Amino acid sequence: MLNFTKRAVGKPMAVVFIEFKATGERDENDKLIFKEERRVISVATINGVFI
Repeated sequence: MLNFTKRAVGKPMAVVFIEFKATGERDENDKLIFKEERRVISVATINGVFI
């Protein structure tokens, strides 16, 4: 893991929020249909290795 972090210094790292929302529609089995929404909620630059 330390080697991976060393190679990632200076690169961006993001947090993605994934939410499943009901569309209000139903399928042939009368189950709700959900739509997946993804949003980036935070982006940071990896500045250093902390051990």
